[in-house]
Amino acid sequence: GALDARLVAFAPSMPKEFARKPRATSELEHWKATEYRQFLLYTGHQVLEGLLADAHYMNFLCLSIACMILVCPDLVQRHLGYAKQLMAYFVETAKDLYGPTFLVYNVHMMMHVADDAARFGSLDQCSGFPFENYLFKLKRMVKSGKGVLNQMVNRLREHNSLPETRPARPTCHAISAKSPENAYILSNNRCGVVEGVVDEGPDGRQYYVHVYSNPQSLFKDPCDSVELGIYKFTPRAPNRPMSEGRYLSQRHFLHKAIKRDYPDRVVFQRILHSVQE
Repeated sequence: GALDARLVAFAPSMPKEFARKPRATSELEHWKATEYRQFLLYTGHQVLEGLLADAHYMNFLCLSIACMILVCPDLVQRHLGYAKQLMAYFVETAKDLYGPTFLVYNVHMMMHVADDAARFGSLDQCSGFPFENYLFKLKRMVKSGKGVLNQMVNRLREHNSLPETRPARPTCHAISAKSPENAYILSNNRCGVVEGVVDEGPDGRQYYVHVYSNPQSLFKDPCDSVELGIYKFTPRAPNRPMSEGRYLSQRHFLHKAIKRDYPDRVVFQRILHSVQE
Protein backbone atom coordinates (compact mmCIF):
# COMPACT_ATOMS: atom_id res chain seq x y z
CA GLY A 1 0.00 0.00 0.00
CA ALA A 2 0.88 3.68 0.08
CA LEU A 3 2.37 3.46 3.58
CA ASP A 4 4.76 0.66 2.63
CA ALA A 5 5.81 2.48 -0.54
CA ARG A 6 6.60 5.61 1.45
CA LEU A 7 8.58 3.69 4.04
CA VAL A 8 10.68 1.81 1.50
CA ALA A 9 11.32 5.05 -0.41
CA PHE A 10 12.84 6.47 2.78
CA ALA A 11 15.56 3.79 2.93
CA PRO A 12 18.18 5.45 0.64
CA SER A 13 17.99 8.63 2.74
CA MET A 14 18.99 7.02 6.04
CA PRO A 15 22.64 7.55 7.12
CA LYS A 16 24.84 5.19 9.11
CA GLU A 17 23.34 6.26 12.44
CA PHE A 18 20.54 3.85 11.49
CA ALA A 19 21.71 0.24 11.39
CA ARG A 20 18.41 -0.82 9.85
CA LYS A 21 16.70 0.87 6.94
CA PRO A 22 12.92 1.42 6.83
CA ARG A 23 11.02 -1.61 5.57
CA ALA A 24 7.40 -2.44 4.83
CA THR A 25 4.77 -3.01 7.51
CA SER A 26 4.23 -6.47 5.98
CA GLU A 27 7.42 -7.32 7.90
CA LEU A 28 6.18 -5.68 11.09
CA GLU A 29 6.45 -8.88 13.12
CA HIS A 30 10.18 -8.86 12.36
CA TRP A 31 10.79 -5.19 13.21
CA LYS A 32 13.36 -4.56 15.93
CA ALA A 33 13.09 -1.96 18.68
CA THR A 34 15.39 0.41 16.77
CA GLU A 35 13.02 0.29 13.80
CA TYR A 36 10.07 1.29 15.96
CA ARG A 37 12.16 4.15 17.35
CA GLN A 38 13.08 5.19 13.81
CA PHE A 39 9.39 5.26 12.85
CA LEU A 40 8.43 7.16 16.00
CA LEU A 41 11.11 9.85 15.75
CA TYR A 42 11.96 10.24 12.06
CA THR A 43 9.76 8.61 9.43
CA GLY A 44 6.28 8.26 10.93
CA HIS A 45 5.23 11.90 10.86
CA GLN A 46 6.07 12.09 7.15
CA VAL A 47 4.82 8.73 5.88
CA LEU A 48 1.52 8.87 7.78
CA GLU A 49 0.56 12.37 6.60
CA GLY A 50 -2.58 12.16 4.50
CA LEU A 51 -3.06 8.45 5.21
CA LEU A 52 -4.62 8.77 8.68
CA ALA A 53 -7.71 10.66 9.70
CA ASP A 54 -6.81 14.07 11.12
CA ALA A 55 -7.56 13.12 14.74
CA HIS A 56 -5.48 9.94 14.55
CA TYR A 57 -2.60 11.70 12.82
CA MET A 58 -2.54 14.48 15.41
CA ASN A 59 -2.60 11.90 18.17
CA PHE A 60 0.48 10.20 16.71
CA LEU A 61 2.20 13.52 16.02
CA CYS A 62 1.85 14.57 19.67
CA LEU A 63 3.48 11.31 20.77
CA SER A 64 6.23 11.66 18.17
CA ILE A 65 7.06 15.26 19.09
CA ALA A 66 7.08 14.49 22.80
CA CYS A 67 9.58 11.69 22.21
CA MET A 68 11.72 13.88 19.92
CA ILE A 69 12.03 16.36 22.76
CA LEU A 70 12.74 13.76 25.44
CA VAL A 71 15.57 11.96 23.59
CA CYS A 72 17.48 15.18 22.87
CA PRO A 73 19.38 16.77 25.80
CA ASP A 74 19.11 20.38 24.58
CA LEU A 75 15.43 20.06 23.65
CA VAL A 76 14.71 18.52 27.06
CA GLN A 77 16.17 21.57 28.75
CA ARG A 78 14.00 23.95 26.73
CA HIS A 79 10.73 22.05 26.29
CA LEU A 80 10.40 19.45 29.05
CA GLY A 81 7.11 20.84 30.35
CA TYR A 82 5.62 20.93 26.87
CA ALA A 83 6.66 17.31 26.21
CA LYS A 84 4.90 16.28 29.42
CA GLN A 85 1.72 18.06 28.28
CA LEU A 86 1.90 16.34 24.89
CA MET A 87 2.22 12.92 26.53
CA ALA A 88 -0.81 13.60 28.70
CA TYR A 89 -2.76 14.76 25.64
CA PHE A 90 -1.71 11.65 23.69
CA VAL A 91 -2.92 9.28 26.41
CA GLU A 92 -6.21 11.14 26.91
CA THR A 93 -7.07 11.36 23.22
CA ALA A 94 -5.92 7.77 22.59
CA LYS A 95 -8.59 6.63 25.05
CA ASP A 96 -11.24 8.38 22.95
CA LEU A 97 -9.82 7.14 19.64
CA TYR A 98 -9.01 3.54 20.51
CA GLY A 99 -11.17 2.82 23.55
CA PRO A 100 -10.46 2.32 27.26
CA THR A 101 -8.84 -1.08 26.64
CA PHE A 102 -5.96 0.78 24.98
CA LEU A 103 -4.93 2.20 28.35
CA VAL A 104 -2.79 -0.70 29.50
CA TYR A 105 -0.03 -0.29 32.09
CA ASN A 106 2.66 0.51 29.48
CA VAL A 107 0.55 3.38 28.16
CA HIS A 108 0.09 4.74 31.67
CA MET A 109 3.88 4.65 32.14
CA MET A 110 4.23 7.12 29.28
CA MET A 111 2.79 9.76 31.58
CA HIS A 112 6.01 9.50 33.62
CA VAL A 113 8.77 9.27 30.98
CA ALA A 114 9.22 13.05 31.04
CA ASP A 115 10.20 12.74 34.70
CA ASP A 116 12.86 10.17 33.75
CA ALA A 117 14.20 12.50 31.06
CA ALA A 118 14.34 15.35 33.59
CA ARG A 119 16.20 13.20 36.09
CA PHE A 120 18.78 11.72 33.71
CA GLY A 121 19.09 14.49 31.08
CA SER A 122 17.34 12.64 28.24
CA LEU A 123 15.73 9.28 27.61
CA ASP A 124 18.89 8.01 25.91
CA GLN A 125 20.69 8.41 29.23
CA CYS A 126 18.43 5.77 30.80
CA SER A 127 17.77 3.66 27.72
CA GLY A 128 17.79 -0.13 27.71
CA PHE A 129 19.15 -0.32 24.15
CA PRO A 130 22.82 -0.92 25.14
CA PHE A 131 21.80 -3.84 27.37
CA GLU A 132 19.55 -5.35 24.70
CA ASN A 133 22.32 -5.05 22.12
CA TYR A 134 24.78 -6.77 24.43
CA LEU A 135 22.50 -9.80 24.71
CA PHE A 136 23.37 -10.55 21.09
CA LYS A 137 27.07 -10.69 22.00
CA LEU A 138 26.32 -13.01 24.92
CA LYS A 139 24.31 -15.35 22.70
CA ARG A 140 27.22 -15.63 20.26
CA MET A 141 29.44 -16.85 23.09
CA VAL A 142 27.29 -19.95 23.54
CA LYS A 143 28.28 -22.81 21.24
CA SER A 144 26.21 -25.62 22.74
CA GLY A 145 23.36 -26.21 25.17
CA LYS A 146 25.65 -27.70 27.82
CA GLY A 147 27.15 -25.50 30.50
CA VAL A 148 25.76 -22.28 29.03
CA LEU A 149 26.69 -20.11 32.02
CA ASN A 150 30.21 -21.55 32.18
CA GLN A 151 30.70 -20.83 28.48
CA MET A 152 29.71 -17.20 28.94
CA VAL A 153 31.92 -16.73 31.99
CA ASN A 154 34.93 -18.25 30.23
CA ARG A 155 34.45 -16.20 27.06
CA LEU A 156 34.00 -12.98 29.06
CA ARG A 157 37.14 -13.74 31.07
CA GLU A 158 39.10 -14.32 27.85
CA HIS A 159 37.74 -11.14 26.29
CA ASN A 160 38.56 -9.00 29.32
CA SER A 161 42.14 -10.29 29.39
CA LEU A 162 42.83 -9.19 25.80
CA PRO A 163 44.12 -5.70 24.98
CA GLU A 164 41.75 -3.44 23.07
CA THR A 165 42.96 -3.52 19.46
CA ARG A 166 39.93 -2.34 17.51
CA PRO A 167 40.20 1.13 16.00
CA ALA A 168 38.07 3.79 17.60
CA ARG A 169 34.68 4.15 15.96
CA PRO A 170 34.43 7.41 14.03
CA THR A 171 32.10 9.91 15.60
CA CYS A 172 28.92 11.00 13.92
CA HIS A 173 30.32 14.55 13.88
CA ALA A 174 32.93 13.74 11.21
CA ILE A 175 31.81 15.71 8.16
CA SER A 176 31.28 13.54 5.10
CA ALA A 177 30.79 14.30 1.42
CA LYS A 178 29.25 10.91 0.67
CA SER A 179 25.49 10.48 0.35
CA PRO A 180 23.44 9.93 2.49
CA GLU A 181 25.99 10.91 5.16
CA ASN A 182 26.42 14.45 3.83
CA ALA A 183 23.24 16.21 4.99
CA TYR A 184 23.60 18.73 7.83
CA ILE A 185 21.79 21.39 9.81
CA LEU A 186 23.82 24.59 9.46
CA SER A 187 23.97 27.84 11.38
CA ASN A 188 21.42 30.62 10.78
CA ASN A 189 18.51 28.25 10.10
CA ARG A 190 20.10 26.83 7.00
CA CYS A 191 20.63 23.27 5.84
CA GLY A 192 23.21 21.88 3.47
CA VAL A 193 24.57 18.95 1.50
CA VAL A 194 28.36 18.59 1.43
CA GLU A 195 29.70 17.93 -2.06
CA GLY A 196 33.43 18.12 -1.46
CA VAL A 197 36.33 19.00 0.81
CA VAL A 198 38.74 21.80 -0.07
CA ASP A 199 42.27 22.37 1.21
CA GLU A 200 42.82 24.09 4.52
CA GLY A 201 41.93 27.78 4.50
CA PRO A 202 42.24 30.66 6.98
CA ASP A 203 39.34 29.24 9.03
CA GLY A 204 40.50 25.63 8.79
CA ARG A 205 39.25 23.00 6.39
CA GLN A 206 36.70 24.26 3.88
CA TYR A 207 33.73 22.32 2.51
CA TYR A 208 31.83 22.93 -0.68
CA VAL A 209 28.17 22.82 0.33
CA HIS A 210 24.86 23.14 -1.47
CA VAL A 211 23.18 25.49 1.01
CA TYR A 212 19.41 25.64 1.43
CA SER A 213 18.24 28.96 2.87
CA ASN A 214 14.86 30.47 3.83
CA PRO A 215 13.34 27.37 5.42
CA GLN A 216 9.66 26.77 5.97
CA SER A 217 7.95 24.70 8.64
CA LEU A 218 6.96 21.16 7.71
CA PHE A 219 4.13 21.49 10.24
CA LYS A 220 3.03 24.16 12.73
CA ASP A 221 0.55 22.22 14.82
CA PRO A 222 0.92 21.21 17.63
CA CYS A 223 4.24 23.13 17.42
CA ASP A 224 6.55 24.62 14.82
CA SER A 225 8.69 21.86 13.30
CA VAL A 226 11.67 24.23 13.09
CA GLU A 227 11.92 24.11 16.90
CA LEU A 228 12.62 20.37 16.53
CA GLY A 229 15.17 20.75 13.74
CA ILE A 230 12.78 19.82 10.91
CA TYR A 231 12.95 22.13 7.88
CA LYS A 232 11.12 22.21 4.57
CA PHE A 233 12.45 23.93 1.44
CA THR A 234 10.51 24.64 -1.74
CA PRO A 235 11.49 26.48 -4.94
CA ARG A 236 11.26 30.23 -4.47
CA ALA A 237 10.59 30.76 -8.17
CA PRO A 238 9.99 28.57 -11.23
CA ASN A 239 13.17 27.02 -12.67
CA ARG A 240 15.21 28.42 -9.79
CA PRO A 241 17.27 25.94 -7.73
CA MET A 242 16.48 25.57 -4.05
CA SER A 243 20.17 25.64 -3.07
CA GLU A 244 23.34 27.46 -4.00
CA GLY A 245 26.95 26.38 -3.69
CA ARG A 246 29.10 27.94 -0.98
CA TYR A 247 32.37 27.27 0.80
CA LEU A 248 31.91 26.83 4.56
CA SER A 249 34.20 26.02 7.45
CA GLN A 250 33.40 23.43 10.11
CA ARG A 251 32.06 25.99 12.57
CA HIS A 252 28.94 26.39 10.41
CA PHE A 253 27.94 22.73 10.87
CA LEU A 254 25.62 22.16 13.84
CA HIS A 255 24.02 18.72 13.48
CA LYS A 256 23.93 15.79 11.13
CA ALA A 257 20.59 15.35 9.39
CA ILE A 258 18.38 13.15 7.24
CA LYS A 259 17.55 14.68 3.86
CA ARG A 260 14.42 13.46 2.09
CA ASP A 261 13.70 14.56 -1.47
CA TYR A 262 10.12 14.93 -2.69
CA PRO A 263 8.91 16.07 -6.12
CA ASP A 264 7.90 19.50 -4.78
CA ARG A 265 10.08 19.95 -1.69
CA VAL A 266 13.13 18.88 0.26
CA VAL A 267 12.93 18.05 3.98
CA PHE A 268 15.85 18.04 6.42
CA GLN A 269 15.51 16.56 9.90
CA ARG A 270 18.09 16.73 12.64
CA ILE A 271 19.27 13.38 14.04
CA LEU A 272 18.29 13.59 17.69
CA HIS A 273 19.09 10.25 19.31
CA SER A 274 22.43 8.99 20.53
CA VAL A 275 24.05 6.33 18.33
CA GLN A 276 23.29 3.14 20.29
CA GLU A 277 22.08 0.79 17.57
